[in-house]
Amino acid sequence: DKFSKVFLTFKNINIKEFSGYLSLPYVNNSKVTLGTVKTASQVYIQSTEGDIKIKNMLGNVAKVETTEGSIDVTTSGTDIDVKTTSGDIKVSFNSLVIDNQIDVVSKSGKINFNVKGDLAFILEAYNAKGELRDDGNVNVAWLEKLVSNPYPVNGGGKIISLTSNGTINVGL
Repeated sequence: DKFSKVFLTFKNINIKEFSGYLSLPYVNNSKVTLGTVKTASQVYIQSTEGDIKIKNMLGNVAKVETTEGSIDVTTSGTDIDVKTTSGDIKVSFNSLVIDNQIDVVSKSGKINFNVKGDLAFILEAYNAKGELRDDGNVNVAWLEKLVSNPYPVNGGGKIISLTSNGTINVGL
């Protein structure tokens, strides 16, 4: 391997505004906060520990992962993947378009995923073993109880896959 891997360890990494391609693949033990990520931008953040927050993702693509830590993303983009082993995840998906399947995974944490009321998609809820969930810990704001899994919303469309052994909440 000709290239060395550089591991960044800062208490806080704050970027107020960003445009272009941002890749932070080895951010360890750091709290990462991004303010506004402008249109046509892409973000990739990978951390071992620490919370990650993207306040206003206007860009198209975001891939965010941490081993231990919570993730909070507000996006108008059309493509997002979020993963943590033990932290909570909050996603506010403000787009009416999904380019690719959306995957949100927290093996043991809680997932809160909010969408616009007229977004068309298929909701899939899984446990950490990859089995479809049918328990009472999957809550959909406009339903008394999740009636089927997978569940088509507004006629269906691309898949939003939410995986956790913890509580999963889907809201508006």
